[in-house]
Amino acid sequence: MLRYLQYFLIIFIPVHGIRCIECNTEVDVFCQTKASPANECNKEAKFCLVLTEFNVTKTEETRVFVAKACIQEFTGNICTLGQKNNSSLKICRYFCEKDGCNRSAEKNVISYSIIFFFIFLNSINL
Repeated sequence: MLRYLQYFLIIFIPVHGIRCIECNTEVDVFCQTKASPANECNKEAKFCLVLTEFNVTKTEETRVFVAKACIQEFTGNICTLGQKNNSSLKICRYFCEKDGCNRSAEKNVISYSIIFFFIFLNSINL
């Protein structure tokens, strides 16, 4: 009897892939803060992503872009420095594995941002 119940549950309980918030601030300026519903990702997606770009100066960093998406591979929660249009740019990636976990851009990158900003300040020898 228990075996039949297991088969029934396998067949009739809906199974879905991960659900993530999908938006970017070029299309929706409120992407970083609004409470959008999570969309079902394609079956290959295993993670949700928040990608945040900051312009970096000697005294501050300003968020200039946020994107939230479904993604297939985890490539590490990390911030990296780069250059764009003669400006210093920091790009932070945050991955998570639960439905709707990329809802807030604020809490995901704040600790990386603080640490990375101090490393940046130290590297330019103020």
